[in-house]
Amino acid sequence: PREWRVVRCLRGAAKVALLNLADHKDSRTYSLHAERYLTVPAGWAIGWQSQTRDTEVLFLAPSPYRERDDIQFDSTIRADLWE
Repeated sequence: PREWRVVRCLRGAAKVALLNLADHKDSRTYSLHAERYLTVPAGWAIGWQSQTRDTEVLFLAPSPYRERDDIQFDSTIRADLWE
């Protein structure tokens, strides 16, 4: 909720979905291909799905791992984003 993220597709392709934590009706989906990146502002949840067998995705955050503010959501929340 407090941190921004950068999602970079190193190889292959990935579908990335963003969900506004303040309003779960507000969502965005992006298709990332090799060497593309997406900056995600604070307040947005991130989900992703590989689109090719060789996909490699890198996530960057401003805090060390043990200090991150990650929240894990139930996979049924906005399942329509993956249809």
